[in-house]
Amino acid sequence: MEPALEEGDRLLVRKGSVAPGDIVIFQDAESRQRLVKRVATATPNGISVTSDNPFGARDSRQLGTIPKAAILGKATLRISPRGLRLLARRT
Repeated sequence: MEPALEEGDRLLVRKGSVAPGDIVIFQDAESRQRLVKRVATATPNGISVTSDNPFGARDSRQLGTIPKAAILGKATLRISPRGLRLLARRT
């Protein structure tokens, strides 16, 4: 399976509820970087995230639960050098 995103892609992001399979952008509390990950599970307290590349990236195994206040939004559209693509959930 190929990753959903590639280097150079731009994302259209919107606020709203998130569900497992969504791609979200959030602010990492430790590094203050904006990270893009896939939602693995969602609870009232926050979300756990996974990476499309589980061997080379940080996810909830290292970051823990991501608080809902840290979520900037979910990606709904990918704009790549090759054109537009709607982002669908992976379940």
